[in-house]
Amino acid sequence: MLSVNGVAGKVLKDSLKLSGKKGACFTLRDPKSKKEGNRDRNLPKVKALNVSWNYSWNTAYVPGQPNTIEFVPMVWSARSMEKLQQRLLTDVIPQIKA
Repeated sequence: MLSVNGVAGKVLKDSLKLSGKKGACFTLRDPKSKKEGNRDRNLPKVKALNVSWNYSWNTAYVPGQPNTIEFVPMVWSARSMEKLQQRLLTDVIPQIKA
């Protein structure tokens, strides 16, 4: 049983299973970013691939993502338990509850 701040269940509840196997990862930064891989450029690629899920190297939901494609948050580079818990509380757990 897994429990994180009020979200409890098996490691993977049936309601959290993805609708398909095909997924994609593209960097979906804010378009104002000077770095490569912004969402204006890459979201059309995600849509064109006809995937059932995607992630974007971040925990936060990407604005403009179609509701037909499941967003999978990625947690990486948490340098401390406090930072990890904060990202889970602000980004991941609200998505699970929604």
